[in-house]
Amino acid sequence: MRQWTAEQLDAITARERSVIVSAAAGSGKTSVLVERLIRIIADRDNPVPVEKMIVVTFTNDAAAEMKQRLSVSLSGLINDRPFDKWLSRQHAMLGNASISTIHSFCFDLIRDNINMLSLASDFRIIDETEENILKDSVLKDLVDGYYEKYPEMMEMLNNNFCGNSDAPLCRMLLELYGCISSIPFFKNWLKGLDRQYDNNIYLQEYIKKLKNTLFVCSNKLNTAYEKASDISDDKLMTLLSDDKNIVNKALSVLKANDYEELSDYFSCVKYKNFPAAGKNYAYPEERQFIKKIRDSVKETVKSIADNRAMLVNARDDIKRHKEIMFALSQIIIEFSENLYKAKEAKNAIGFNDAEQIVLNLLAECSEDGKIIRTKLAEELSEYYQVIMIDEFQDTSRMQWGNFKLLLLEGLSQGADSLIVGDVKQSIYRWR
Repeated sequence: MRQWTAEQLDAITARERSVIVSAAAGSGKTSVLVERLIRIIADRDNPVPVEKMIVVTFTNDAAAEMKQRLSVSLSGLINDRPFDKWLSRQHAMLGNASISTIHSFCFDLIRDNINMLSLASDFRIIDETEENILKDSVLKDLVDGYYEKYPEMMEMLNNNFCGNSDAPLCRMLLELYGCISSIPFFKNWLKGLDRQYDNNIYLQEYIKKLKNTLFVCSNKLNTAYEKASDISDDKLMTLLSDDKNIVNKALSVLKANDYEELSDYFSCVKYKNFPAAGKNYAYPEERQFIKKIRDSVKETVKSIADNRAMLVNARDDIKRHKEIMFALSQIIIEFSENLYKAKEAKNAIGFNDAEQIVLNLLAECSEDGKIIRTKLAEELSEYYQVIMIDEFQDTSRMQWGNFKLLLLEGLSQGADSLIVGDVKQSIYRWR
């Protein structure tokens, strides 16, 4: 019998709770997963049938390997307990168990609930090349229609993103759609995106950053002034006092939110030359330290002064950005709807479509952004007693969101869940 480490044994035997395991490659995590599943299936007091388990991993090969290991382990148990009908049944049902990749799980769930969708039961998975051709065609038709229906909107977008043709705009729209379509309920998110410009949050954040930058400059000058005071250099102390006044004046104007005055002030800021050192100057290292700090502050203030037009034009810029964001959001929403209709006509869906469809099967999103589980999600989370996710570091936010909808009910009723991953291999920043 294999000897397990204390940590491995904890992961194998923990029950009626959610378990998160951080395991690097080569640490025996697949063996631990299989052993945990076998013990749950073969538990004499509280066994769980394989059809009430969801086990997902990253690749088809990994899923096949896990099934094969489970089959071998179950066969060994059946040899020891030949009259155990329960174990024999679980071994027979193993081929139909939900041990697969996340995408395979999504496609199976879609097929099981095809009556709730507009797809036919024999839908196919569209390949990447065909999908890209379809995207280009759908977007071209949509953009052509927008030139007729919304000429002013298209003129604005062309002025901001295009040169001699609208190809850059189309490329950008496809790239944006590729990123945004992985966000749960992305259409709801897009519909309210332009409203974020109404509360001046971007201007406020920029002002906050500007104030912090000037405060840092002020503190640096205080440090330099103290050093000049330590060496009793009156010329440097006077110079640094003038420099501090420049920064403090800018902070004072900034606090008053008078951006025109701030711009005028920065346009006429002038620094005095650093005084020359006399012969046999006693503190050359301290002097160089002070000069380095002062040069750093001057460079920072110069950078702010060079970009002062941002403040003066901030409100006009934000208004223009709001209009652009509304236009882009509207096009992307309509594009996603037209693209899905085109796929439906071909009775084909992509991997991202499958995740979005499953999300819509399991949840609804209210106008205020609240996620509400559907009756199907509640039924499934009550049915499945064990959920395990392998290679969690490769799970996207959308995929994790779908599984959370299944986990909620089960966890509250003491069901088992196990998440295994290696943070060092994570490809998603959200973790």
